[in-house]
Amino acid sequence: VLRYATLLCEKIAPQVVNAAFLLCEDPHSEVLKENMSTFEHVWFDRVKMLTMAVDSLISFDDFLAVSEAHISEDCQQGIQAIVEHNSEMLDRNAGYIRGRSVRVCDMVLNEIGQVPSDSYSENVKRATLCLRDNVLPQFKKRAEQIVSALTEVERTLKDGDDGNQTEMETKREVDEMIYACQKVYDAVTDIRHALLMNRNPEDVDSDNEYEEDGLPSDEACSQSSASEMQNQQQIMRQLPEESKREIQKQIDVFKITQRKFEYEVGKWDETGNDIIALAKKMCQIMMNMTDFTKYFI
Repeated sequence: VLRYATLLCEKIAPQVVNAAFLLCEDPHSEVLKENMSTFEHVWFDRVKMLTMAVDSLISFDDFLAVSEAHISEDCQQGIQAIVEHNSEMLDRNAGYIRGRSVRVCDMVLNEIGQVPSDSYSENVKRATLCLRDNVLPQFKKRAEQIVSALTEVERTLKDGDDGNQTEMETKREVDEMIYACQKVYDAVTDIRHALLMNRNPEDVDSDNEYEEDGLPSDEACSQSSASEMQNQQQIMRQLPEESKREIQKQIDVFKITQRKFEYEVGKWDETGNDIIALAKKMCQIMMNMTDFTKYFI
């Protein structure tokens, strides 16, 4: 299905481009406008089919992880565009960030709409709506302001005005872009954390497997851990039943989160598929972005 959807997009792409070129040659022609509109609808339908095919092959958690990585990459390129005084590139990457974030919101709301309404689903919805209704509009407004300011800087450079003032403006714009991107990235991370809180133990590997993998090889450390465990068990026996239940509830949440984390880490293996290799590359890009932004902070 994925190959078929890709083939359909490849076949229609040249025709869409030609229709756009023809409309540019004669933008007032009603026939060409109608022709462009027809190809536009066909293109969107086929891209939607391709998107659905990709979604069916990628797990929801992997989709969120890759989306985060792409947003981080777009942020890095946006900052680089400011440094290079390229307003067009900055505007394009800001659009990428908004588009990916909107898709994350749509996917999460669709996914969470299939589960019963409870505190978990409400927390996920709250985090998602915060990104869609609060963070993204603020990011869009701030990005437009930065693009406008960068366009003015480009004009100043062409006119040969004061370079020191331009450098100060660039520094300020980089700081604002970092702040705006961080807000979006943190909001996407909050969505992932909210989704993680309701994972069932059956979704990941057993406790015993991870406990065996985590045992230290040193005998003294093992004996010390055993002694500490006995002391903790004695304390637990003396607690009221209500306190025991509350502690056990928190432990269960922690174990689910821990198992999910270890499961996710275990998937990033050198022998993995192309998606895993891409995720590793995105992780490296995120690290490079961190090193890059340190220079401006």
